Amino acid sequence: MMKWKEYFPSKELVQPPKFEAEVLCYPKPKIVCDYLSWRQAECHNRNQYNTCFWMLVKSGEDENKANEILKGTLSKDKNELLFQRFQMNYNNEPAMFRKGSCTYRQKVKVSEDVVRDGWDVAVTHVDMGPDFWRKHIYIFDK
Repeated sequence: MMKWKEYFPSKELVQPPKFEAEVLCYPKPKIVCDYLSWRQAECHNRNQYNTCFWMLVKSGEDENKANEILKGTLSKDKNELLFQRFQMNYNNEPAMFRKGSCTYRQKVKVSEDVVRDGWDVAVTHVDMGPDFWRKHIYIFDK
């Protein structure tokens, strides 16, 4: 956050990041990885819900009715609703909307074979599951 202007000179930092107490109380990499994976899943669930909710409202349902329709639905139910009512395949939506954005540091690559000293900031839209952490274990290097 302190280097925001250095990496994003033309973008204003609208809201500083927030960290949950659980992460700070248990600062072990495995716990942090699990926590961030869980938060990503929660964001995905909320985004899918919001997509359904606003599609229903846009189609003429009032907000109370839209909430009632979605109450107790699972991810697969929301996928079916979007496809049946709006011909929208949620799984084909851009990764940014389904997975959110992940910002992390990475070693700078000049080419496939050459990695120069230094770090850069990466912004990607990936699952932050075990594969991500195996490929990016250096994130926890001091």
